[in-house]
Amino acid sequence: MIARGLVVVFFIITALFGFCLPAHATIIDFSVGTFADHDHVPDGFGSTAGVVVSYTTLHPDLTFAYNYIERWHTGYADMTAAGYAGYPGGVLDITLTAVNPGAVVTLNSFDIGAYYTGNYTRQANIFKIVDGNNNVLRDYTSFWISGLNADTLHPNVSAPSVSLLLGYDWNNGVNNINFSAVPLPPSLLLLAPGLVGLASVRRRFRK
Repeated sequence: MIARGLVVVFFIITALFGFCLPAHATIIDFSVGTFADHDHVPDGFGSTAGVVVSYTTLHPDLTFAYNYIERWHTGYADMTAAGYAGYPGGVLDITLTAVNPGAVVTLNSFDIGAYYTGNYTRQANIFKIVDGNNNVLRDYTSFWISGLNADTLHPNVSAPSVSLLLGYDWNNGVNNINFSAVPLPPSLLLLAPGLVGLASVRRRFRK
């Protein structure tokens, strides 16, 4: 049966994928390096050999505003630093994009906190995670963000490109963005069609 052959192919590729490609987690910590409050986050900050990290500030309608976000030292809940939108009322956009064909990025976790100015919590008007096609992977909109103790969220979502969007208050910020990338080697990409062909030949032979 061709269907049975394809199932076998799937399990073989899955097994090879699992054994050959352990994911290595990376953490973006905005407290790293020397900077002043309101400094722009350097382009590519936190990027790895397999993942490019980009920072953008969007308008509330999610159109482009600036090609940067800003960072601050202490004050965002109990975090040591935070990244936030580049202007009051803007939307922070942190995008993680896999470099290699067939690779995916997994956003494992991140911390979120509000700048304490007498308010114990601040509401996020937009707070979601989307893929490169703007499909919503997680929607935390209307989440109340603490100004005292940061929350650690664990979205555990994967896609070739993953974007964290947070607005419209630049007094809400994020830090300790934990992500990993799992590349699919070219050898496996070439192996898959070959195994499918083998299953088809086996089916014809049985007939």
